[in-house]
Amino acid sequence: MRPEFSERRAVGSAIAVALTYLLVAWVSAQAGLVSRIPLYDGLAGIPPYRWVNPPEERLEDNEVPRAERFKVEVSTSGQADPGSVTTSDGQATLTFNYLPPSPQPYSFTLRMTPLDPAELAPPPGGYYFDGNAYRLEAIRDGTGTPVDGNFTSILRFSVHALQILALVPEGWVPLPEPLMTDADLQVSSDTPANGTFVPAGTGTRPPEGRQPGRAVPVGEHDHRVAWSDPVVGFRSVGGSSKPALPALARA
Repeated sequence: MRPEFSERRAVGSAIAVALTYLLVAWVSAQAGLVSRIPLYDGLAGIPPYRWVNPPEERLEDNEVPRAERFKVEVSTSGQADPGSVTTSDGQATLTFNYLPPSPQPYSFTLRMTPLDPAELAPPPGGYYFDGNAYRLEAIRDGTGTPVDGNFTSILRFSVHALQILALVPEGWVPLPEPLMTDADLQVSSDTPANGTFVPAGTGTRPPEGRQPGRAVPVGEHDHRVAWSDPVVGFRSVGGSSKPALPALARA
């Protein structure tokens, strides 16, 4: 069989499977076998966002989030137990990607504090805050020293956030390579163990409770920030250029 014919047959099969799937989904929906979930409602059961300082449309029903504290044990190899933590309202999750090895096991206390980002610094041009800022404080027990490590911060947003901003002495700056999942109303990015971070969108923020429009990128920015950002900068890791996380300010 010729290669080009084989490729065409594979593509044709894939299209047929996709069309069959769409047809079955449409018939199921018409028959009431599948629940219809409105656009941007994400997974069923996602509660309204809890704001430190709610927008006007949420003043009457907002529930204020609270600071939470977690205890994390670390083995000599740097393995964390638990491997991740989530606030009780599900609005902030941290996974522990890397913690340096240690001659002895140790533990640290992680405090996650929701804050009003506008009280810390205004958003960069073209961005809007789409949630609370979260201040992460990972302090080693016994010594009181900040934990050196790398986390992935997963932040719930209220409407449509493409980015996570970090607080630095100059203000808020975007972190490299965020990943946004609209279905879960979450955006994530690698972050240091200590710092302050906030989910953000571009353009004009749609009110909660309405179908949001498409976010408008800022210049060349979209959901992936250029690694040549003058504030974030570069660092060399293992002979390759990777974005350096910014020197963060203390909120």
